[in-house]
Amino acid sequence: MGNREQEFREWIANDNKRVQDLIADEIKKNPFQYVDKKIREFETGATRSPLSNKLQYEGFLSPIVLKRYAEYMHKHRAQSNGEIRDADNWQKGIPSESAIDSMLRHVMDVWLYQRGYEREMSESLQDSLCAIIFNVSVMLLNIETEREIADANLR
Repeated sequence: MGNREQEFREWIANDNKRVQDLIADEIKKNPFQYVDKKIREFETGATRSPLSNKLQYEGFLSPIVLKRYAEYMHKHRAQSNGEIRDADNWQKGIPSESAIDSMLRHVMDVWLYQRGYEREMSESLQDSLCAIIFNVSVMLLNIETEREIADANLR
């Protein structure tokens, strides 16, 4: 085997290794994308790609929980000056520090409930849990928005 042929074989082996590493990295980022490649076929003959490769909102979310959360959010649209804020007003931006402060007050009510001190709670358990969801949503939106801005700056 000549030198050029050996170099070519080494180059191919290294290239294959790089491709395998890239594929492994992609699988680590989204393992469910590669789990199920079986096409679903319905009695009608229609076909769809597998569910395991898709976000399943119907399974991940509960309509009764979302309804209760929406009721909580609607109840809190009224501001102290009598005006009603838009439902998506919070998405304009609330600092995470403010959300953490608020969230901890509501976590205290949940903790009081868990320890049997319901009389000490400042609001219902359901309202406390909805408030926690709200504050976590504020923080997650901040993180995701910062990521989008950072990604846009890299382009």
